[in-house]
Amino acid sequence: MTFWQAVAFQWINPKAFASSLVAVTTYAIPDHLLTGVVLVVAVFTLIGAPCILTWAAFGMGMKRILTRPIAIRTFNVAMALLLILSIAPMLTEGAKA
Repeated sequence: MTFWQAVAFQWINPKAFASSLVAVTTYAIPDHLLTGVVLVVAVFTLIGAPCILTWAAFGMGMKRILTRPIAIRTFNVAMALLLILSIAPMLTEGAKA
């Protein structure tokens, strides 16, 4: 994916729309909607930009490391296991309720 393809993808990114909608409906005061929207955009930009830059830098570094198929496979399996482990507390907490 090229840079401009990634930029265009953001216009159809459902997670971006969902988080934006939740933020605006939660934090924007109806009587001051424009101010609220501007504030949400500012906060998203101030927090999001460094996070995205860090994520991109990490991805570029991993691209140099993950050059062999076995390395890619090992990384993918490790990420899948970490994902499963991150879900486990939610499942066990739900069982207690």
